[in-house]
Amino acid sequence: MINMALTPLTPILKNTPRNPLASPSIASSGRRVMFDIGDTPRSVVSEYKKKLDEASFKSIFHRLESQSSKNERIAWLLKMSEMVPELDKQIDQLVLAFLKIPWYKYEESVWTSYENFILTLVTAHNFYTYQVLKILFTSLLPDIPDQDHERLQLFAGEVGEDESLIYDRVLGSIVKIHNIIPLAYNTGCPRRGQTNFFFQKLYHIHDFSYYLPLLPQ
Repeated sequence: MINMALTPLTPILKNTPRNPLASPSIASSGRRVMFDIGDTPRSVVSEYKKKLDEASFKSIFHRLESQSSKNERIAWLLKMSEMVPELDKQIDQLVLAFLKIPWYKYEESVWTSYENFILTLVTAHNFYTYQVLKILFTSLLPDIPDQDHERLQLFAGEVGEDESLIYDRVLGSIVKIHNIIPLAYNTGCPRRGQTNFFFQKLYHIHDFSYYLPLLPQ
């Protein structure tokens, strides 16, 4: 006959941690909590406005780039999109550092959120158009020194996407910017000459062949 005696509940209840986040199984699982990097976009922007010091965002953006989950990155991009009216020239260094995170190498949903952010940004603040195009063009031209003699880490070993997919993503974003901001055409031309020796010739010679794929079909 099967023993139907009930197991006492007291030992089980005593061993149950009060804080579920303190459970060893969760602590050792490596799962991340939303904004586990410790700061929200609004708090980072607010702190930078007070001090205008790169230290207020540099390490946070590094962790966002290298350690955050897909959901964290999307949440940051969505919140930054909501905050676009506040991203004025006073904090342009923070915005540019955020733009330079290699968003093209992450999941499609992350890239879509980034694309929505940059389109919202250049529509609201035209003074960002040149820098956004500069970053996009440079991402198609690896091993090209940045204006400040820094090299963007493009197509390095950590890139998980196929290069053709990255090209399609970046080119698609350039097309969309040109569709909503006609003057972006003139903004992009000089950048080509700065980032590729082929375009160091008179850039209008190459305009037709280079921009033909960008024109709406």
